[in-house]
Amino acid sequence: MWGSAPWLPFEALVGAVVLAGLLGLPTFTVLRLSLSILVPEGQRRTAAKDAGIASMAYRLLTINCCGAGARLCTSGGPKPASSSMRRSSAIV
Repeated sequence: MWGSAPWLPFEALVGAVVLAGLLGLPTFTVLRLSLSILVPEGQRRTAAKDAGIASMAYRLLTINCCGAGARLCTSGGPKPASSSMRRSSAIV
């Protein structure tokens, strides 16, 4: 489905995103459930908390990295290589 995204009109792309979101597998929920089954009864609560903390840490890291990347791109951070190449050719 995502291979055809560049050629879809906007309305069809929105529909595809909604459909993919509805059909997406919640991986951290499956991970938490599988851990709770594999862990002995006395330690299940701790294992569930560990999996929940790992899930939250992953999501927060993803959000922060996207925000940092957007800020870097819009704040005039590192310049493209072509501008530094023009300067070096002007010196020679």
